[in-house]
Amino acid sequence: LDVFLEENITEDKTAISLYSLKLIVVGSVILTTLFGGVLLIYNFLKLKKYGVAVAVLIYSIFFFIINDFLIDAITPLTSDTYRRHRSTPQLFTACSGSLFLFLFWSAYMSKKLKYRHANIWLPMVLAVIISLLIYLDLISYKIF
Repeated sequence: LDVFLEENITEDKTAISLYSLKLIVVGSVILTTLFGGVLLIYNFLKLKKYGVAVAVLIYSIFFFIINDFLIDAITPLTSDTYRRHRSTPQLFTACSGSLFLFLFWSAYMSKKLKYRHANIWLPMVLAVIISLLIYLDLISYKIF
């Protein structure tokens, strides 16, 4: 847990720019594991760890499919769509997906690597796209 609390962020302009672990984990819980996975893949590609980046890509897609399709298929349909949507175990899969992204970071990111914050535009664009998709999914449930 020290990795999460004590990140090696620096203001040095020569340091490599990466997305922080906090942004990856919190974004994964709020938006989807795919969001955090894309940011973590970006980090590993910048560090030239291509094998790990491919593993994170496969993992993120797998968890995205589980969260968006299998959970709905497993959850019994009820006449109360609002209650059905609230009772799905999506939060559990989002948290467990984020946990595994945290474990990827802990296992493959150097503990002594100093980095600076990467540009915020990619996460913002991803957040808008994913939020729009979530909103459209909620409309299809006729919740709004």
